[in-house]
Amino acid sequence: DPWQYCLCLHPSFPLCFFPFVLTACLLSIMVWLLMKPQSAPFDCQGGRARMVEWPQDQQDWCCQHGGVCPSSSMHSDASVENCEEGLETWQTSWSDETKRFCCDNFHLGCEDTATYNCTEGLGSWEGSWTPEKKAWCCATTGSGCDPDVQVSRSGDLFDCQVGRVNWWISWESEKKAWCCAHESIACESPPLAESARSASEPAGQVQRQPSLAGALVPASSVDAAAASAPGPCDEVCVYHEVAASCSSRMEYVATHQFAQRRGSCAKARDHVISDCPVCSACTVAESGCRELLVEGQEARAPSLPDPYDCDNGVI
Repeated sequence: DPWQYCLCLHPSFPLCFFPFVLTACLLSIMVWLLMKPQSAPFDCQGGRARMVEWPQDQQDWCCQHGGVCPSSSMHSDASVENCEEGLETWQTSWSDETKRFCCDNFHLGCEDTATYNCTEGLGSWEGSWTPEKKAWCCATTGSGCDPDVQVSRSGDLFDCQVGRVNWWISWESEKKAWCCAHESIACESPPLAESARSASEPAGQVQRQPSLAGALVPASSVDAAAASAPGPCDEVCVYHEVAASCSSRMEYVATHQFAQRRGSCAKARDHVISDCPVCSACTVAESGCRELLVEGQEARAPSLPDPYDCDNGVI
């Protein structure tokens, strides 16, 4: 009876399980094949910059299923090399179509992206990049940075107020060039170049700075003068990489920071000693500092002109 086989009631019933097992396996394979995600027939991401060179069926499939359609601005010779041509002057030399294409496809020439391609020549940036490119890439991408360059990342490439008092000593050439070009600062020759030259002359020809100058000169430029100065007020005080004699510092502070105040020389001495303990042996009398009191008035700074025009070249 066939039903005996179907219901596994036949004495040799183990054999009747074979058709069921075979059917279950086939059904499982069919379900797995149906549920398996189908792989895309085309790669719609690789080489998309040259997608106009793809076979037409690949273009159609990727546009319909991959969301990648050829742009009307694409052309067969489009590549990243084309977008690197004239990249440093893209704002003025590129057409609007080129800007759109390179920005959309390579993120180059976008209004909010880099002026320089900071990946080009990165391996040899120290020798191949211009100072302007080093400064720009350091400020925007953090690449090509000289460790000693002071960079402001809040907008301007450099903060031209930081270290301005002795820019000729502390600033790198990139910062000098940028601040001169953008803020007209650090364009002139170092203000103490003449002093440095006089310091290199024979000791008998060395002339002291005017007493009101403060003698704020690089440490190397006062070595010759300091060597021949025996008094305690001629000790050299180095503060923020700027050197000056104790007497010069006291008189400068008295006539500038404490101008029009009684006891300006004593206040100036205390102030200088707090910065330079080496000046503690220099007294007010030995320093030559004078308050220049006018009867009935507070002490005023001397009317002599400052030795340097600090407004020259500053906008």
